[in-house]
Amino acid sequence: MDPLIDVGLAANSVQFISFGINAVSKGSQTYQSSNGEDAANPDLAIASNDLLILRAKTE
Repeated sequence: MDPLIDVGLAANSVQFISFGINAVSKGSQTYQSSNGEDAANPDLAIASNDLLILRAKTE
């Protein structure tokens, strides 16, 4: 094979493995939490509730 193809294949393999590790890690965090959410979700819920309150105040 061409050396450039080898480098591309290696980079794609590393990216695929990294994605798999991140997906399993997030799934594990969500599974182990008490309410089925990971650490980022409560912040998103607070932000969306704040936006709903602001929207209601402007109407």
